[in-house]
Amino acid sequence: MKKISVLALGLIIALFSSFKDFDYQESGYPIWRERVRPIVEGCTTSYEKAKAIFDWECANIAYDMSYSIYNAEDCWGQRKGVCQGYAELFVKLAAGCDLEAKVISGEARTMIDMDGTLSHAWVKVNTEKGWILIDPCWGAGELFDDHFVFEYKAFWFDADPRLMIFTHFPHNDADQLLKKPVTIEQYRRLPNVPPSVAFAGWKSQEVLNYYLQHPGMSSPDFYGGFSDNLGEFELVQIPYNGKMKVGRTYTLKIRSLASEAWADVHSWDANHHSEMWKKNGNLFTLVYRPKSEGVFYIGFKSNAILRYEVTK
Repeated sequence: MKKISVLALGLIIALFSSFKDFDYQESGYPIWRERVRPIVEGCTTSYEKAKAIFDWECANIAYDMSYSIYNAEDCWGQRKGVCQGYAELFVKLAAGCDLEAKVISGEARTMIDMDGTLSHAWVKVNTEKGWILIDPCWGAGELFDDHFVFEYKAFWFDADPRLMIFTHFPHNDADQLLKKPVTIEQYRRLPNVPPSVAFAGWKSQEVLNYYLQHPGMSSPDFYGGFSDNLGEFELVQIPYNGKMKVGRTYTLKIRSLASEAWADVHSWDANHHSEMWKKNGNLFTLVYRPKSEGVFYIGFKSNAILRYEVTK
């Protein structure tokens, strides 16, 4: 069964539409106040309310495989929608509990469209922490062949703006929530780095600065297992460049945060099919010098989490 990320759906939708900003501030509108009440019950802060709405949408709204449900009312009634539907529904539910929220329209980067030109919509919400970025559509699940499967991804709530910009470029620069906005030309040359790397130890400002200073450089490929195991490992020292060179020496360090965890590495190099990591407490260290071209995988538990290309 083929697994396809919801992120890839923008390729199809972009053929039919472009998304629009949407701002809904009628907080007294009774129908939405009534609908959101049980969702945010027990929440005392605006941040908690925003998280409750995100969690509810991720658990209850499926991706619309007919690509026809764009507005909040239909999304609520049919419990499915495309990204614009997810986002408009979020904003109306937010308004019903007196949250200031706005749909952001812009372009998105996926594994299918690495140039980042796909039409997409997401959300920003004003909380005690200030404005935060949320993508309830990408947080909800995955596609398997021709049907949607719920697969919760918490890292699309309150995503770090310095990492969100790798995959989400808003039409309005202010919606980047960055002190120094990234230009469209800079964005086009960024790689596909998910905000989940922050949970694995990568420092967001350092990561953004590195790729801005190295335009067009690829990043490692991040596998599904990367997000599945978040919180169980920390990437202490891992190359940002997605391409390794034959004959060059690399020192890699991963800290295991789970007692049952282990790390391994595989490549197409016949002499280095399985490299041994040196273990010191919960820190795994590997000094690796590839001898031939191929693919270098970093594994964690039973999954590959990162993939590098080895070239001459």
